[in-house]
Amino acid sequence: MAAVLALALPGVMLPGVLLAPPAWAGDVDHSRVRKLVESGEIRPLAELLRRAQEQHQGELLEAEIEEEGGKLVYEIELLAPNGEVWEVYFDARSGELLKVARED
Repeated sequence: MAAVLALALPGVMLPGVLLAPPAWAGDVDHSRVRKLVESGEIRPLAELLRRAQEQHQGELLEAEIEEEGGKLVYEIELLAPNGEVWEVYFDARSGELLKVARED
């Protein structure tokens, strides 16, 4: 079972996006995620959100970090100007783009 943590960075302004204060859910401890970002062990959400928006311009709908088989993965959902919803997945440690999918 994947643990899910919904993320947002308080007061961070990105092109066309103001991220709300954090909303945490699931079994992943937010303090653990913060420490991993601060130590450089995982990439910051803001960096990967910018990269996702370079591929698919749009507004942020949701960002989560999921633990899947011991691996942390960011899932970023964007609403494109044409109404399509895109899900972009990144390896949280390396920043590698894992998958891009249009939501049906």
